[in-house]
Amino acid sequence: MAMRIRDSSPKPERLRLGGIILRFESVSSTNDVAKRLARRGAPEGTVILAKTQKHGRGRRGKGWCSPMGGLWFSIVLRPEVTKSSVSLLPLAAGVSIARTIRRLFHLEAMLKWPNDVTICGRKVAGVLAETSTDANDCHMIIGFGVNVNNSVGSMAAELEDKATSILDEMKSNVNVDWLMREILNDFASIYAKMLTGDSATVITGWKRLSDMLKQPILVQEGERSFRAVALDLDFDGALIIQAQDRTIRRLLSGDVSVRRVKYGAAAS
Repeated sequence: MAMRIRDSSPKPERLRLGGIILRFESVSSTNDVAKRLARRGAPEGTVILAKTQKHGRGRRGKGWCSPMGGLWFSIVLRPEVTKSSVSLLPLAAGVSIARTIRRLFHLEAMLKWPNDVTICGRKVAGVLAETSTDANDCHMIIGFGVNVNNSVGSMAAELEDKATSILDEMKSNVNVDWLMREILNDFASIYAKMLTGDSATVITGWKRLSDMLKQPILVQEGERSFRAVALDLDFDGALIIQAQDRTIRRLLSGDVSVRRVKYGAAAS
């Protein structure tokens, strides 16, 4: 069911993302705290920020290592836009992270579908979006996780060749609060356009920052995996692929995971 846009221009107060910031030393998950507060009526733009998360998580229930030094925060949104635009909000968050990292640190941050941010193929940030809709309320929680001053060397050994941090790339510490504000400001600019019905900004921004399209990928769908080529990003953020049997499919972010593969590489 679509959520109606009330008028053609966003209300200025709706764009005050981060007007309320609640800070914690440690939480189970900033998304969990944000969800509880949203159900109690927390206004749009409320941010939950924690120095560590005990049970941080990513897409499909995967754990997310959240030690001291990283940027872990969630924001409450109450978007009055179409359902297809709501599905683009997590991608918009990824675009904002990548653009901010590029602008501030001149690092080649790239996007991996649907909303991972990588540097030289290693994950530096991710986004987790959770939506709740009932008769009286509709809200979305978007969780941002960025490896900032937490060196990958301090994480689990299996992450060493899969992840990176801004510290590892820059060899210097970063003010985490400043980085959060810069990401929020960028995200607010995209969100303002989406509230007017402009979803093309997200699609265009994502395509500019991703090197996945027209490339071979491995799709993991439950227990099954198969080769395909990523063709395009659809209007609602679905990934359009062509399987090896030449059939065209739409992949939804909640159902599958994908990764780039080299031509001729094994599909294990």
